Amino acid sequence: MTPQTITVGYADLDKFGAYARNVGYAKALPVLQEIMQAAYDLITKNGGRIHNHLGDGVLFVFTDGKQAVTAAKALGEYKKTTELVELRFLVSLATGEVFSCEIGSGPNRRTEIFGDTVKKAFELHEKSRTGAHGLVMDETTKKLG
Repeated sequence: MTPQTITVGYADLDKFGAYARNVGYAKALPVLQEIMQAAYDLITKNGGRIHNHLGDGVLFVFTDGKQAVTAAKALGEYKKTTELVELRFLVSLATGEVFSCEIGSGPNRRTEIFGDTVKKAFELHEKSRTGAHGLVMDETTKKLG
């Protein structure tokens, strides 16, 4: 369990729950899959990887903070217009030390990331609605991008 400095991001799809309840999950989930593919493409083309899918959100990581900022801005600008609402990502980024290790048991054992940086990315997310392009970053990440 060696610490490493990375940029952790969290992108959550704004208004998806209300959209899904209005049109039904059978209709909404293919839209969500399309949007998650777009998120994957924006993150990976900039050098990052998706660590976890969390409902209509993704936890992603970058070893290069500048690339993380580029991807996060692209995610914040992404929009999917549906018949009822415009869906967009709210994004947060934090840079700092994380630890990774195998955790869990049996078939649920997986590599997870831990530390204050991960927590900070989630805490900052509450402010993402007020950020430019739905994006908010910690001070360390702002200095990188």
